[in-house]
Parts: sequence; C-alpha cells; structure tokens
Amino acid sequence: MDALVILIPLLPLLAALWLTGTVLCGLPGNTPNNTLSADISKGALMLAAFLAIALAAASLLGKNTGSFSVGQWLGSDTLNIRINYQSNGLPVFLAALFAVLLAMAAQFTAGCFLPAVGKTPLHIGLCLFASAILQLVLSANAIGTLMGWQLTAFCALGLTVYSHRCLAASASGLTIFLVQRTGDAGFLLGAGLTYAWTENLNWAHLSSQLHTLSSGQVTSIGLCYLLAILAQSAQLPFSIWLPRTIDSTLPANAILAALMPHTGIYLLLLLQPVFEEALLPRILLGVVGFSTAVYGYFTGLAQTAARNALAYAIAAQLGIMCLEASLGFWQLAAWHLCAHAAVRFWQFLNLPVLQAALDETGARPHTSRPTASRRLFVACLQGFWLDLFIGWTLIRPIRRLSHDLAFFDRHIVDQLTGNPQHRLYLNPVLAQPAGTLGNSGGLPGKLTNSAAAVLQWFDKQLALRGVGKSGIDYGRKLGFIANKIERLLLGPRYLALVVFITLLVAF
Repeated sequence: MDALVILIPLLPLLAALWLTGTVLCGLPGNTPNNTLSADISKGALMLAAFLAIALAAASLLGKNTGSFSVGQWLGSDTLNIRINYQSNGLPVFLAALFAVLLAMAAQFTAGCFLPAVGKTPLHIGLCLFASAILQLVLSANAIGTLMGWQLTAFCALGLTVYSHRCLAASASGLTIFLVQRTGDAGFLLGAGLTYAWTENLNWAHLSSQLHTLSSGQVTSIGLCYLLAILAQSAQLPFSIWLPRTIDSTLPANAILAALMPHTGIYLLLLLQPVFEEALLPRILLGVVGFSTAVYGYFTGLAQTAARNALAYAIAAQLGIMCLEASLGFWQLAAWHLCAHAAVRFWQFLNLPVLQAALDETGARPHTSRPTASRRLFVACLQGFWLDLFIGWTLIRPIRRLSHDLAFFDRHIVDQLTGNPQHRLYLNPVLAQPAGTLGNSGGLPGKLTNSAAAVLQWFDKQLALRGVGKSGIDYGRKLGFIANKIERLLLGPRYLALVVFITLLVAF
C-alpha cells in the first residue's frame, strides 16, 4: 500500500499537464457543450482523494511501513537526496483531508458561472495547487517539501491575479510573493544548516540526530524554520498577505485561505522534536502566536466585509495553534489544524451566502467591540498599520532595488554589450545607411570597429602601396631572416634548453 503515496500528488500534476497541452495545441476545452477541463480536473482530484483515503485506512490498519522511496534524485559526495514519501501518521491523514477538500473545490468550480475562456486556466491552477500541497504534506525530506512549498506559492500568486484581474490584484500578488519569499529564506537556511550538521535532509533523520547536536545548533535550526513557519501561517508581522488573497468569491479563495496557511502549522508539527529541544524558538513561537491571536481578534471585530473578518479569524486561530504547540499540546494542535481547515473551507465556499446575510441583518452591537476607546478602534480599523510597516520595511526597498537594477541594466549593461534599442529591431539590416553595415554599439562593437580600422590602414599603407616601392623586397628579406631564426631554434642545444626549462617548471 505504500506505493499509493506516489500517485496522490502525481495524478493532479498529470491533469494539469494535460490541460496545459490542450491549451497549447488548441484542442477544445471549455465551451457551452464541452466541459473537458472540468471533467479532467474533477476526475484527477477525486481519484487522488480516493487513494489518499485508502492510504490513510491502510495506515490505521498497520499495513504501511511508514515510508516509500521512488529513487535517487541527486547524489554528490556525501549529498544523497532521494525522492521519499511518508505513508504513516499525520502526513497521510492531512493529505486525505486536503485531497477531499480539493475534490470538493473542483466540483464547486465546475458549477460556477465563469467565462468559457477563463475556466481552463482556473482548473490548471487548481490541479497544480493540489499537486503542490499534497507533495508538501507527503514528502519525507526537506527538498521535496520545499518543492511543494515553492509551487504552492506560485499557484497562490497565479490564482490571486486570476481572481481579481485588476491593478489591485497585481499589488496583492506582489505582496503575497515577497512576504512568502521571506519565509523561503528561513526554510533554505534551516535546510542548509541541517545538512551541514547532520549530512542528511530527511525529516526522520533530523529527529534521530538531534542528540548529537549542541543546543546552539538546534536553536539555530529552530529559529530558521520558525521564520518560515511564521511567514507561511500568516503570523505577525506577516499577517497582511492572508486578507489579500480573498478579494473575490471564487472557489480559489477558499483553497488559498483555508488550506495554504495551514501548511505552516503542518511544518511546525513536523519539526516537533526540534522545538521540544530548542527553548528560545519555542518561547518566540508562543509569544508571536498569542500576539497574532489578539491582533486577529481585535482587527476582525472592526471589519465590515465577511471575507476580511474570516481572514483575520483564520490568522487568530493559527496563532492559537502556535501557542498550543509552544505549550506542548502537540496532539491538540494537530486536531485543531484538521478541524479548522475543514470548517474554514466550508465557510469560504459559502462566503456569498454569509455576506448576503450580513448585509441583510447588519452587524449587531456587541459589548466586546473596541468602541470604548477611539484610538483602539482606529488602530483595529487600520489593522494596527501593519500594511504600512511591511510596505516600508519590505515592499518599498525591494521595489527600489528592482528599479535600480533595471536602470543599471538599461544604461550600463546594454551599452557595454551593445544590445540594440527597441527601435533598431524595426529597421532591416539592408536599410541601414551606406558605410554603417558593420557598425555595432557597445564596448565589444567599438573594439571590433577599432581593430578593423587599424587592419584596414595597415593593408592600405603597407600591402597595397608597397607594390612598386620595393615592398616585396623588404618582405622577402624579412622572410629570410625569420627562416634563419627558426633554423637556429630548431638546433639540438635550444631544444635541450627548452626541455630543461619545462622540467624545472614542472618539478
């Protein structure tokens, strides 16, 4: 039964590749009478859900060995990275839950009213996201988890921009992308330290080798992975990306908001032995989790849109999970994770109904609302100005850096390499003015033109004008002298001298 684990993330990936091929080849996709893309995505995700449930049942019955290895992916000296999957425990049950929810999302997406042209890209993104998140959950080593992590972020960016299709969508997608790249930096650094100190990247091997590491090494690994966990699970100060994924009522929002942040908590549960040994990361985890829970609670009270209130409620609940894990309630955090993902997924699928009910009844006054303090209410309404903080510390510096790099590339690199400007692509080569056919810009072009001018001058002054002015006689005399020097150098004494010099240099 362990071999079933490879098919769970593979089936959605094959469906996404097939749908991409239909788009590239111009095959029929979504028309009023043809729902090929919807049928393919639903079939692949339902089959993946069935296999995940079967694998979870086999795990409960004790039929699985715990891991399955497909083969070696990369090997170099002591580096040995294999394609391994987990077939027992929390990863299997969480994969079954996610697969069922994704199959429901595919069914719900197929019934949504969308333009025929826009359905196929949405199903491609859905299948890619399903494959990525299942790969992330089931992988048994850091490299496989990182691959799923990156593809999940890429799909989140694409689905966010697809859902909005406006200028605000680009800004939201950029914020999501940059915030999650901060977590990637922590993940990569943690994986690098893990390999440097244990010479292995398997999660099980890291847990078994913790006793050989010093407290400082374990703390360093825990702090690096803590950054990745906080960024992925929308904890402070990275909570701003979660509300930006929920600006429309498409099922993609339910997928992103209900499933993607929970992968950060899953990584936390996966690294339970590390955080049990490292005191400082566990304390920071509890403090940040408690702060995020308070932040999400008060900020959610000031929201008038149901989607924003749900987003901050998710961040608050994820903060409570971090607090539970920091206090040692790991089993409670695992159950909380599964139950919360299912409930939030259902709420986001019914988001239009909830919003309509809220608009009809209106917000009921509650004594716990922060209206007693005007400053606190304004702070909650502004999200405690967290957007401005992240904008000043992360988004704006990266934008300025990108503008500087673009300026450097356009005004320096292009000038040195001689890349033609956009207007030069419009002119045929034969339409250039006479005498400029061989001219080119940039430093290489100028050096080539200068060398060509020198050689042309040499040819005119010595070769062409030399005929009739004893140039041939001078050339013949120079040839005789060169031949004499060559005969001298070919003598035995000079050959022996060259051999001795070579031996001295070599030894």
